[in-house]
Amino acid sequence: MNENVISMQRVAWLFRFYSRGIAIQLSISAAVVVVGYLIALWGMSFKSFLEGPFLPAYSFGTGLAELPYYCGPLLFAMCRRRWLATALPATWQEKALVALGYSLVLVPLFLAAVWYASMGVASIFTDSANVDAGMHAMMIRLMEQVELSINDLWTSSRTINILTSVFTCSAVLWAVEMSRHNRFSMGIVALLATKFMLFVAGLVYGIMAAMHIADNVVTTDGDEGKIQVNGIINYVNSITPWYEAALVLLILVLLGWSVYLIKNRQE
Repeated sequence: MNENVISMQRVAWLFRFYSRGIAIQLSISAAVVVVGYLIALWGMSFKSFLEGPFLPAYSFGTGLAELPYYCGPLLFAMCRRRWLATALPATWQEKALVALGYSLVLVPLFLAAVWYASMGVASIFTDSANVDAGMHAMMIRLMEQVELSINDLWTSSRTINILTSVFTCSAVLWAVEMSRHNRFSMGIVALLATKFMLFVAGLVYGIMAAMHIADNVVTTDGDEGKIQVNGIINYVNSITPWYEAALVLLILVLLGWSVYLIKNRQE
């Protein structure tokens, strides 16, 4: 077996080895995404941030739909006979390709297909089926109320959301590859720990922005303080690249470490 050449035939064989687990995981994931979409669609029926539980429903629905992505690497913890997976006739490069390709590419593509397929079916029955466009339109209306362009926030917000998702998935993959026993449980622990860490980071991020807000409140003729919105947005945008850079670095470390573990176990 030439370890310097990646054989797509052996890669396909690896996928066949995990095929039963893949079928189970993707079936459950599809069901979760559909439920998440329906919750988000229900939230969209309120048509306003201030009407009913729109924001909690939309946020919970989209958050639920993202959960299967984080759990993708748990596929490799479902094989109880780890020695068998290690002894498979494939190079460490091929095993790493399958692990990363499935977790970071195939699973999110499948979930996106289910999400948009659900949207397509729902469009037959309602004009509010495109929940993503509806959310964007509502954000535009909200930003217009404070005389702010949504482009100031939308791009950086989407980038951070993508990076935090990839970081969480990478952490789960690392935990699965790192653990010798109870790999499934350790993957769940890594998922919860990572989400908590991101929550704390977001809290610190918010506190820093709030402190800047306090420094940018001015009073005029005894009126209540008025926040200088543009100054706040400029401040947030100034610290966002550092947060994004930290996430990219952590992702590279976790993925590199995971590949190293796969190689070390193979050898």
